[in-house]
Amino acid sequence: AVVLAGVMIYIFAIMGVEVLNKGMRVHWDADLQEQVDIHFGTVGKSMLTLIQIMTLDSWSAIARPMCFRVPWVIIYYIL
Repeated sequence: AVVLAGVMIYIFAIMGVEVLNKGMRVHWDADLQEQVDIHFGTVGKSMLTLIQIMTLDSWSAIARPMCFRVPWVIIYYIL
């Protein structure tokens, strides 16, 4: 079960780096882009952020600014 969770976190971390950080760069303003780089800049940072979201540790501070700017991003956090 732990290996499966690790693989899923890894897959979603890659999606986070590619979609949220690189693909959505045109939608973020400078302050929000800095936050996205902090949380989803690399696969490792993205994995740590996803573990933080899974444990519900201040996850709204990460998700809320992005969801206000581009509402469909909430799908990433729900999955």
